[in-house]
Amino acid sequence: MTRILIIVVLALLTAGAAGCGSAPIVISSKVSEFKFEPATWTVKAGSKVAVSLTNSGAVEHEWVLLKSGEQAKAPWTEADESKIYFESEVEPGAGKVRSFIAPASGIYQIICGVPGHLEAGMQGTLIVK
Repeated sequence: MTRILIIVVLALLTAGAAGCGSAPIVISSKVSEFKFEPATWTVKAGSKVAVSLTNSGAVEHEWVLLKSGEQAKAPWTEADESKIYFESEVEPGAGKVRSFIAPASGIYQIICGVPGHLEAGMQGTLIVK
């Protein structure tokens, strides 16, 4: 009986560990005036994604992921906020990590939502497979 109980407990622990999910996919970007480095990232649909931003610039920047089918047009305004799937901002000289669940497969636009930054060309692409 003890042996069966041990086998059942081990089976439950194994199943529990498998259900904990995998570690997030970490995508990093160095942000500055007025670019993302790199400017293209690829992730798997439905995966947990940790965005690690390092701001080497002199002003605040944002990493804004737009929803499927949305495209940012300059000038970016508060009225465009409904187009956002995920966003993270980072102060000058700072770093920040925030996470989200990757959307469905597709190609998504990344922009900096700080006024004037999209107009200066600060954008990138997230490819979700």
